[in-house]
Amino acid sequence: MLKKQALILFIIAGIILFTALSVSAQSFRIVAKGIGGFSSSLSDDSNKSGKLGYSAGGGLSLILYLVSIGDNSIGASTGAEYIYLSHKSDNITVSPPSSELTSDMSYSYLTIPLTLKGAFIMNDRLFVTLDAGPFFSLFLGGKSDNSFKPETTPPFTNGEVDLDNDTTESLDIGLRFASGLEVLIRENLFLAPGMQFDISFKDNSKDPPSSVVASARDTLWKLAVYIGLGFKIF
Repeated sequence: MLKKQALILFIIAGIILFTALSVSAQSFRIVAKGIGGFSSSLSDDSNKSGKLGYSAGGGLSLILYLVSIGDNSIGASTGAEYIYLSHKSDNITVSPPSSELTSDMSYSYLTIPLTLKGAFIMNDRLFVTLDAGPFFSLFLGGKSDNSFKPETTPPFTNGEVDLDNDTTESLDIGLRFASGLEVLIRENLFLAPGMQFDISFKDNSKDPPSSVVASARDTLWKLAVYIGLGFKIF
């Protein structure tokens, strides 16, 4: 609960800061975008491997360009994105008894990025953009489809279980790197295709004392392309 409150306070503070910066901003833009790509996990447990899954979602980006250097602009970007991602973890040995666990994992997050952003002119209708900065993700829910070989008595039984705040950290923090284009199609309207890479710093799983799986640090990553439609407010 405290982590959720901290994220809410961070969002409010970000809105206030963004509003204050917009007073002196040289350009303010809004982009609605769809996102799709790949995702998986990293673990410090050598017996656990994360196989490739997929990610999808969409959201709204708010962009403030604060400084101009010639025809190039430097500023900040934030917004909100709904992200669904999946991956498979296998070769997890649980004991007793000796059994191998394979899990198809899926998660839903509300992600708030906060990045530095630059736009670099190629010609009158084309800009290249670069982003880098942290993101904060609030866990909304998920599922784990477990398969034990061999299947024995509970809790070593096959089937789907819900992931919640008892099994998954409610707040994920990481870094985002992105590159893209702004392609002017009308005076204040532009297309914004690009690619973004998110990597988490925090262990996203909770390992209760009664867990049948050895404690490990598990983090998530996502590599996705996006396509956006943007509007230049000023």
